[in-house]
Amino acid sequence: MKEKFKRILATIVGTVILALAVSMFIIPYNILTGGVAGVAIILHPLIPEVPKDVIASSVSIVMFVVGTICLGKEFSFKTALSAIIYSPLLIIFSRHLPTVEVEPLIACIYGGLLGGLGVGLVMRYGGSTGGMDVPPLLLKKYFNLDLSKGIFIVDALTVGMGLLEYNLGVVLFGLISVYVMNIGVQKALEVGGSRAKEIKFVSNRYQEIIDEIHTDLNRGSTIIDASGGYTKEERKMVMCVVKESQTQHVIDIVNKYDETAFIVVLDVTAVHGEGFTFAARM
Repeated sequence: MKEKFKRILATIVGTVILALAVSMFIIPYNILTGGVAGVAIILHPLIPEVPKDVIASSVSIVMFVVGTICLGKEFSFKTALSAIIYSPLLIIFSRHLPTVEVEPLIACIYGGLLGGLGVGLVMRYGGSTGGMDVPPLLLKKYFNLDLSKGIFIVDALTVGMGLLEYNLGVVLFGLISVYVMNIGVQKALEVGGSRAKEIKFVSNRYQEIIDEIHTDLNRGSTIIDASGGYTKEERKMVMCVVKESQTQHVIDIVNKYDETAFIVVLDVTAVHGEGFTFAARM
């Protein structure tokens, strides 16, 4: 029940933030961002008698229905709450909240950042805002297209279509907004997590190296059986996850014992477990 409450609360708060971003920054300044707001801005010159907030709400509802039909109950369950409250919130905010008087570039940045934080907060707890998330999901289901590529294609097409009605400057603002929104999504997903690195290395002196890592840094490690793709030689590969501040220390330890060791360092977006999300029990 506690997790369910968190998911519901996160969905509501995230959707409110998204609606605020769209109503106060995106729509008033005609920013061609991705999502239903960008589609509304493109369609508005074709049907000027229909307010942009109504167009955006209508597109959101249509996408929810299409997603429910094509993607099934799981999509519907994850998206229903956000889809239900987004449209009325957007119309209410657009009609009753004042437009923030700023330079278009500032509106582009803040609109994208706030919108990304809202979407990211919903996604963090397993939800979805629906809307223009649906086309990339359909491309994934029917054409096995990578989701990130699908999102990029849909956003790029949305912004690119703006050239039919707007000038290049408006389109460039839209690209900035899409980029900033992606940053906002990533930051929302990372909040509360530990910044960490995954380090993998191959060395004949792996046991001495991991003994010092365990002693000096109090970090565990995993030994993986590996073999050379060309030589077919059986080797041991060591994987360990450390805090970002400890990365160079690990590299120095490896080089201390084996300057020819093969080392790979990767970003870790989420870490759960002892030493990161909770303290070790004594």
